[in-house]
Amino acid sequence: MTLQTYRLVIDETNATDGVTIDLYDEDDLLAASDRLPYGDLGLETVDGEDRPDAIERETTADVRTVSLDVQRQDGAFEVRVLGDTDERLLTERVADSDWKLTPAE
Repeated sequence: MTLQTYRLVIDETNATDGVTIDLYDEDDLLAASDRLPYGDLGLETVDGEDRPDAIERETTADVRTVSLDVQRQDGAFEVRVLGDTDERLLTERVADSDWKLTPAE
């Protein structure tokens, strides 16, 4: 195996109704992806707020497989990039307050 660089992109959907999480390999091919609608999580955006900037992070690893694990913990999304046998390669936390999310009414 050889080292590969992966790029994690966390962004709000164009309709601002959810979050997309994409993981790209060195060739800019999609290696893993997830989409979480805010409504399914009991969240909504604050009206009139600008869309948050996408978050991009890179990690380099010597793995055969990669996957995403997304959890809701303490008012935030916790996104983990996992390698072979669930080895944690990268963790990114996005707080609701950072993206102006509130509980749905």
